[in-house]
Amino acid sequence: MVAGIAEGRELGVQKGYEIGQEVGFYAGCIRTWRALQAKEPDLVTDRMERGLAALEEMIRDFPLYDPQNESLHDNLERLRGRFKVVASGFGCLQDYYPKEAAQASWSF
Repeated sequence: MVAGIAEGRELGVQKGYEIGQEVGFYAGCIRTWRALQAKEPDLVTDRMERGLAALEEMIRDFPLYDPQNESLHDNLERLRGRFKVVASGFGCLQDYYPKEAAQASWSF
């Protein structure tokens, strides 16, 4: 039983870290796009601006510090979808791939 609790805690820490890393990636992309917008205001259309604002609000309201929130995974799926829409508007990569997954797929 003690081993199961320890394994569960370890898995929870790992999954929490992965979710935090993904949400942080999205927040970093928004900061980058906002910096680009400040330098070149014509780069961002009204539609892209609405998408960025919605994405910022979703990240601000994301229950990152409430791991027992039942809507956490639903919110994460909506966040991913909104990110894909905004990223496609900028012509950027539309998926988040953690560094570990990219390294695991390399073969030499």
